[in-house]
Amino acid sequence: MSDTVVHAEPYGSLLFCPAVPCFIIAWQSFANSEQFRFLMNKGLELYTAEAARTQPLGWLADTRDVQAVKPADQE
Repeated sequence: MSDTVVHAEPYGSLLFCPAVPCFIIAWQSFANSEQFRFLMNKGLELYTAEAARTQPLGWLADTRDVQAVKPADQE
C-alpha cells in the first residue's frame, strides 16, 4: 500500500502511510516561519484526528529536500 497525500503546499506535503502507520511531513523546499508553522499545525490537526482511531501512530519528517535556512528563520 502506498502513501496517501493528505495535504500539499508548494514547499511541503503531509502524507499518511497506513502500513506503518504514520504521518510523514515531506519538505520540498524552503518554508518561511509562517509556512512552517502552518504545515506543522495542519499535520498536528490531522495526527490528532487519526490518533483517536489508530494507536500507535507515528510522525516522521523527510527533510532531504530542505534548503538552507537563514539564522533569522531558525529563531
